[in-house]
Amino acid sequence: MTGALSVGGLGLVGMGTHATFMQDTVSQQSITSGTLDVTLSGSGVLSNNNQTLTLPAIGNPTPVGSTFTTGPTLITMTNVGTLPAAEITQTIAVSGGSGLAAQAYACETSFAGPNQTLPIVIYNGLLSGLVGTMSINGSIPVSGTDGYSLEIFAGSVTTACGTATVGHPPVSGLSGAPSLTNTAEGQTITVSNTVHYTA
Repeated sequence: MTGALSVGGLGLVGMGTHATFMQDTVSQQSITSGTLDVTLSGSGVLSNNNQTLTLPAIGNPTPVGSTFTTGPTLITMTNVGTLPAAEITQTIAVSGGSGLAAQAYACETSFAGPNQTLPIVIYNGLLSGLVGTMSINGSIPVSGTDGYSLEIFAGSVTTACGTATVGHPPVSGLSGAPSLTNTAEGQTITVSNTVHYTA
């Protein structure tokens, strides 16, 4: 009887065992993101991984008079990243003396970048009219460069723009701007230009 139960028990255990085949399939993909990295160069002190350029101060130690020009200051932007850098906006800000800020003029030109063959005038008029954010439709390819020149002035002085209008090539000549008045005396302004990029 004991032997019969043992055989019966083995038979019950075997009834629950089945053969099962198993398989997995795997698909995978590697994705590497690029880098957006535009650096500046020009006559000044670089900081912030070459993304900030502080230009030499004008009028220190000898202040400017009622007629002056900073001269055209060339700023070169170089794309050292691995993605094309789309230039989206430019923001000009002015801090300091309100009299000087209101009476100073600005000449901004682009020099031949990737999307143009000749420099053009971006702005030529009162500095206050340039303050704010404007859209830019430009792009810097990988390892490419672009750039601009910004000149601040007052009075009838020779500037890079002369009397050229926006969208035309700059022609150096007399600005025809009025000189500063007494409300600008003894004041200091700081002008900054921030260009925003996306990729």
